[in-house]
Amino acid sequence: MSNTEKASLESLLGDVQIPLSAEIGHTEIAVKELLSMKAGSVIPTGKIAGQPLDLLSEGRLFARGEVVVVNGKYGIRILDVAIPHDSPSAADSDPEGVQS
Repeated sequence: MSNTEKASLESLLGDVQIPLSAEIGHTEIAVKELLSMKAGSVIPTGKIAGQPLDLLSEGRLFARGEVVVVNGKYGIRILDVAIPHDSPSAADSDPEGVQS
């Protein structure tokens, strides 16, 4: 995409709001375990402490980041940004499409 095309796209869609979410990991538990949970229960995710969070939009990975605190609120510092799988440099990225 040329700089002109990018600028045109940004002027057209730049103010559109999209939902974002941060994901720390995945796991599966039995319904009986779910029903027995109470305050203080812990659900292990299998992700190693310190590994980056996955940042998603509409369920699609777009970046990875780390949790930070800004003015007493949580934020996420972007570490890696996703490259679409059909881009020429996607072959140089990891299998999940995130550029390091």
